[in-house]
Amino acid sequence: MQATELPLVLSKKDVEEILGVGDYAGRNLFADPSFPSFKVGGKHKVYRVDFMQWLEGQKQTV
Repeated sequence: MQATELPLVLSKKDVEEILGVGDYAGRNLFADPSFPSFKVGGKHKVYRVDFMQWLEGQKQTV
């Protein structure tokens, strides 16, 4: 799947599916202050562009 095919705003579940991780890892990721997320009505969200930039940054730190 191409990045442009993803929704403009990703949910925690979307991120978990993209990364191939479970609920526990997803919760930890969204709780990390360096992850560019926000909450809407108590639900974790992240803008697609911010997620893709964060993901690119992870390549460089590994």
